[in-house]
Amino acid sequence: MGSSVRIAVLKWSDIVAEYALFMLMTCLKNVWDLNFRVAAAIVNVFWGMMAIIPIFMKFIKLKFEMPDHWVVLLCSFAYTIGLGLLSFSTPKTVSGKTDNSNDVGHKTLFYMSLTFIAVARSGYAISLEKLINDEKGGILGTVIHFSLSIGAMFVVNIVGMTISYIVKQCSTRFGVPALCMVVSTLIFSTGFWSYGRRTTDSLFTTLFNSYADTTHQPTTEQRNDPVIEETKFLISLFPIFLLGLVSSLGNTFFLEQAYSMKHKILAPLLLGLYKLAKFLFPKFYFDIADSWLPACCTGIKRGLNRIGMALSLIFALLCCVIAAKVESRRLNNKGHEQMSILYLVPQFFLLGGFYGMAYESIERFFKDCEIPDRMKPYMVDSAVGVFGLGNIGSVLLVYPILYGTYSWHFDTLRKRGHLHPSQMRKVVSPIP
Repeated sequence: MGSSVRIAVLKWSDIVAEYALFMLMTCLKNVWDLNFRVAAAIVNVFWGMMAIIPIFMKFIKLKFEMPDHWVVLLCSFAYTIGLGLLSFSTPKTVSGKTDNSNDVGHKTLFYMSLTFIAVARSGYAISLEKLINDEKGGILGTVIHFSLSIGAMFVVNIVGMTISYIVKQCSTRFGVPALCMVVSTLIFSTGFWSYGRRTTDSLFTTLFNSYADTTHQPTTEQRNDPVIEETKFLISLFPIFLLGLVSSLGNTFFLEQAYSMKHKILAPLLLGLYKLAKFLFPKFYFDIADSWLPACCTGIKRGLNRIGMALSLIFALLCCVIAAKVESRRLNNKGHEQMSILYLVPQFFLLGGFYGMAYESIERFFKDCEIPDRMKPYMVDSAVGVFGLGNIGSVLLVYPILYGTYSWHFDTLRKRGHLHPSQMRKVVSPIP
């Protein structure tokens, strides 16, 4: 088995696990008996931290010059442990009721599992793709391209959706990806010493040398410290925070809508549509722009990056408007036949298009900008991290809005367990 396939199985297992984690909100409500507000807070903080942690992991990796295959291996172990703990932390249900006899133990395992998973996926974000690119070359590169092609990814996504569709128990739903990750890690480990052959030092030698250089290097005061430029760069990331508020809707409010409609077993299909739009929207836009415009038109291409960010905002606005209309119709349909979950297809598709366009446009925009040298390695990770802060900020934003300026009809929210359309619009818009 080639090195490319050994690496690809980790990516495939990560996709299967992503479908299981997408259903985390449902498990927290139905199995843990948490109210919507608490469950949404846990989910948004979890996904937000997965976007923030890569910044710190990138710093540690560069500081100690850790090889990518070591980072991937350690994160694979953490991923396996996290999914296993998440499966074991799920309380058992007896006659349709949750057994809370060991509530403290289950909660401890649950929060430990989320920590392991967040760290593991963060490590994958900074090293897995880079390791795949480093292993390309000749016939090996052809095998990598085939194994990670659109067709293979499509099949893996279908498998992930099928598992989420068939498996109903949350413990089994998280246990299956854990087993997949165990097998993938073992396969990856069989060719571990063949990865990164250009790196001659072992991990422990590299760590020791980095520590020695740090302790013995004379401390000299840097006269031209570009603090002002770095501060400007960090301030320029603030608008991305607002985009993170919108991206937090998919795992919480939209999923809650899905499980109040008919055909709720098709909920994993919504994640598949989200991922499809996330891939297609930026690919069509930037591929057409790159193919039509000559290489000398750098100024126009930079302008297209800004247009891409504007388009992502338009997609976000349309997504929220459609979601509010669907929710309004669902609330007015009380006492009648339930609406089909297929009504949510447009908003999930637009949400994926929004995130894909925003991520690709922001990445291209910052690559074309003049950024301080110390910030260049963390450029993309910083932008994604601010996205994560937006996810967490959506949790903190609820409380001042709920008890402060706006009237959110708290009794309605508490009794029904979801947001009124006007409330949903206020979540993503700080302007009354």
